[in-house]
Amino acid sequence: MFLQASRVIYRVKSMQHTRSLWLAAFVVGILLGAFALRVTAAGWGLPYVDHHDEPSAANTALRMLQRGDWNPQFFEKPSMYYYALRATFEAHWRYGLMTGLYTAISQLPEGTNHYVTTPGFFVWGRVLTAFFGALTVGLLFVVGRRWWGTAVGVVAAVIIAVLPFHVRHSQFITVDVMTGLMTLLALWAALRLLDDQRWRSYALAGIAAGLAASAKYNAALVVLAIMAAHWLVWRRESIRHIGRLSWAALWSMVGFVIGTPYALLTPQAFVDGVIKQYTKYSQAPTGDLVNRWPLGGYLSFFWSDGLTPLVCIAMLVGSVAIIARRDRAGLVLLGFVGTYFLFVVAQVEHFFRNLMPIFPVLVLFASMGLVATMKWLVHTFPRYTSYTLSSPSRKFAVTAVLTVAVIVFPLWTSIEQTRLFAQPHSKVRAGDYLRDRLPHGAPAAVSLHPVAWANQPWITTIENVAEHDADWYRAQGYRYIVGNVRIDHGQYERLRNEAEVIASFSGELDGQPSPHMEILDLGFQRDQLVIEQQLASFGDQLVFLGYQRGAGELRSAFYPLDGTTSVQPGQTLQLNMYWQASAEMSIDYAMFLHLTNEAGQIVAQRDLLMRAYDYPTSQWVQNELVVDIADLYLPPELEPGVYQLTMGVYDMTSMARLSIAETTDSAFPLMTVEVVR
Repeated sequence: MFLQASRVIYRVKSMQHTRSLWLAAFVVGILLGAFALRVTAAGWGLPYVDHHDEPSAANTALRMLQRGDWNPQFFEKPSMYYYALRATFEAHWRYGLMTGLYTAISQLPEGTNHYVTTPGFFVWGRVLTAFFGALTVGLLFVVGRRWWGTAVGVVAAVIIAVLPFHVRHSQFITVDVMTGLMTLLALWAALRLLDDQRWRSYALAGIAAGLAASAKYNAALVVLAIMAAHWLVWRRESIRHIGRLSWAALWSMVGFVIGTPYALLTPQAFVDGVIKQYTKYSQAPTGDLVNRWPLGGYLSFFWSDGLTPLVCIAMLVGSVAIIARRDRAGLVLLGFVGTYFLFVVAQVEHFFRNLMPIFPVLVLFASMGLVATMKWLVHTFPRYTSYTLSSPSRKFAVTAVLTVAVIVFPLWTSIEQTRLFAQPHSKVRAGDYLRDRLPHGAPAAVSLHPVAWANQPWITTIENVAEHDADWYRAQGYRYIVGNVRIDHGQYERLRNEAEVIASFSGELDGQPSPHMEILDLGFQRDQLVIEQQLASFGDQLVFLGYQRGAGELRSAFYPLDGTTSVQPGQTLQLNMYWQASAEMSIDYAMFLHLTNEAGQIVAQRDLLMRAYDYPTSQWVQNELVVDIADLYLPPELEPGVYQLTMGVYDMTSMARLSIAETTDSAFPLMTVEVVR
């Protein structure tokens, strides 16, 4: 008898151990899947940065790293996330030193607004946020399992792991996902007070609340959960035990200072930052919604994007179940969610990301709703839910079916969303197309960031390419336009109608996370050029069409010139030389410019390969327009007077000059130059 009992006990323990292993493996799988879903698109958009809050966070951490201190000098948000980001950036920096990616602290950029030259920092920063997002999934499982059972914990973890709103915000260098994590941790500590009222439990709850507030100021409202738990435990004796709440309040301040120590060390800067942030939310509203109490807008958000329809329904069912059962832990969370939501909707300016502190809790309510629905189905329709399964298996099967039904749409949306964000930015694709697939002879005007094209003299970066019409571009020799469809849309349409769209790169107009970009071909017609025409053929390879002239400094990139005819000593005679290739060439030809005085003496000269910096003649395409920058520096000691400028083309290897067609000469008289003091 004893032996049989021992075998039964062993078998039960073995089954329990096996179930525990399967559960642990499943939860680890959820965490890994959640992290993978969040980290897959960590490089989205780079080197362009479209999220306006990311540069602010990255710059704060980078400046601390550059200064070698931990003072963020920025208090519109508290500091804990910035400290985590600084530590991550330092790890990346040291990794870069070891691998040769970086060589000196001076290499770090001054700022990262709109375009970054060190994208590795952004990738590591986004991975950090993705890690916080995955931790939220794990902590939600712990909270759900501790107070409502394993089923609630697992379902909650599965839902938040795939919810598009949480996945997307886990891919930004912003404080919001970390705030949701720290708020959930504070709620866990507050719920512990329902079972453990020792002073140290109040201290733990206070520290956790302070840390949550140190992630984002509005998370300080989590102290209401501590107060609610205190009241539910002590009821009429709550006042008599007010000292415990005071103890928690003291430790909440300690927790806040741990996360934002410079609130004490630089109090005036801290107060100024808080006031500035409050002012932003109370004046000149912008954001996802504006004006106070936009309840309809929030309900629409929850239904369509935030929670998705089935999760919303499950969340409402879970909330009703909490109230019906008078679930103390659920009531604590419900009270916090309700109060926080009222606080948010009462503001003038609204960003949906500010809901992140209550987002995990709403998912927890949805999980409770699904489990409650499962129990109701199993109890109400035993014939349809039994089959040959045992009661635990029936419950598991029904829960699994309900969960799958709820997460199918969010999971598909998150995967599709991540797939879209993992694609290269539309501006990167447009730039690659321009650089790799089009000839570089004629200048191009692009609505792209100038840093990306700093070493491309043939590129002119213009924020709004539609500020000029097609005739103006053709007159200056521009051939290609890279335009942002959304900037000055009406003017752009007129420009677009006068050109040919040769490439289009999907963006926000197509539901993708970047601007919709197009490449326009304006064509080339020689008679439309507004230049000093000086037609000359050099050999049978090159046709010189004419030039634009100006005066000023040596240039590193093309821009149209105003035709200034006089130059001062020490200035540069600026020249845009317009060429056309008569045939393809195997030689990289050079051009000489000789400035001579009345006696025929050379007083200034220039001898360089034509377009040596990026597009030598061996790469020129037959019949294409090529514009060369041929600026000539005039010596400071040059006497005032009228000088003659001649030009010619030659092979630098053999020094043989190309003769001018129909002549025996190889030097072409280009212009007279007036030098004045």
